[in-house]
Amino acid sequence: MSKKLFAGKIPGTSTYVTSIYEGTDDAPLSNPSGYLNRMYFDTRFDYMHLVKQIDITINFAGEGVTTNCGKKGKNCADIPRTGTVTHNLGSHGQSYTPTCLIYDIGNAEALTGTMFIQNISNNSFRVCNFRVNSTTMYLKEKWFVRSNNLTATERNFRIYIFNKPAT
Repeated sequence: MSKKLFAGKIPGTSTYVTSIYEGTDDAPLSNPSGYLNRMYFDTRFDYMHLVKQIDITINFAGEGVTTNCGKKGKNCADIPRTGTVTHNLGSHGQSYTPTCLIYDIGNAEALTGTMFIQNISNNSFRVCNFRVNSTTMYLKEKWFVRSNNLTATERNFRIYIFNKPAT
């Protein structure tokens, strides 16, 4: 289907717009939200614009297994250990708390909510979540070790900072 580019005043209104849409009629001009499946761009929509991009490498420390053995070295058992680490990723440089997205470059996936960064087994793993306040970005790590060592690992992240407040 053909695409149309419209730039100017919408006939019969006082609205000026730039719009790219699909189809033989001009219905998307009068109701862009009603024809989202035909819209490619319209200046009446409030798009999020990227204002900054930061690449950062985080080195996660290794955590070893702790074992407690009874008298004479018998009846050994692994002792569960857990900890949290807050990684300061630096300033976002905006005058507001921005909407941000953090992307794990090595795994080609966005970090959403609390996600596994490393999973050795169901007995040893590391999870992280991304946090932003009015000045700084953080990665909060929680690790758990029981039967397998959690090896040190390095991850490369890309942070996208948008022009919209995180409200």
